Amino acid sequence: MSSKFEQEKARVELLMQRVGLVAMEYRDPQASGHARDETGADVIAVIGGCRVGIQVTDLDTGNIPGEARAAEVKLAQDAESRGGTYATWAQNQPDQVLAALARIIARKSRMSFAGFDQFWLLVCCGTPQLGAIASTFLITPWLDTGKLDKITAESLAKCKYTRVFIHAILGVEEQALYHWQRGGAWSKSTLAEPPEDRGPSFWDYRSDADLLRDPDGWCDREIARCFAERRTKV
Repeated sequence: MSSKFEQEKARVELLMQRVGLVAMEYRDPQASGHARDETGADVIAVIGGCRVGIQVTDLDTGNIPGEARAAEVKLAQDAESRGGTYATWAQNQPDQVLAALARIIARKSRMSFAGFDQFWLLVCCGTPQLGAIASTFLITPWLDTGKLDKITAESLAKCKYTRVFIHAILGVEEQALYHWQRGGAWSKSTLAEPPEDRGPSFWDYRSDADLLRDPDGWCDREIARCFAERRTKV
């Protein structure tokens, strides 16, 4: 299993690919040899000679922080022990997800940083990791930037971050990235889904003989196929 730093660096690398930036180097702030005044970051990215300290966290959509993630991890572990796959529902109540985002940003905005040219916060959603996909999932089509401005304005006005990102690594209907920069407001960008990545529609499923004959088995096979495809892409 990869280390905490390697997992967080992988999330930062996905963000860099999305925004078109190239880091000359990634550093672990916990590794020996770094200056003692470099504090508060999970990953250090060196971009064009600028040292960026990046805090990396996953969205937790549960009502109680950690509860949804812990429940999904248990489902994944139980399924793995049986040699099968697990299935669960993602949080689909907008108010609760907004509250979770506000909670994360408010908590992180209180952190102090030192020793960097810029400080970023990266909140990852739809994390492509067993035990994290559903509990970190964000349904982005209904989340507009006006709502984000409203729930985060007070926290961001007091924070030391220069940029904040909400990156939906896995999504539904769109691949979304939300971005806030000091002195500005939230913006949203989406990537069109390539035709080869688009799944069947409702009308295709409606006439699927395997689904009609064995819905439980069909569901297990589809989940296993999706996980396998995502592992090869990430």
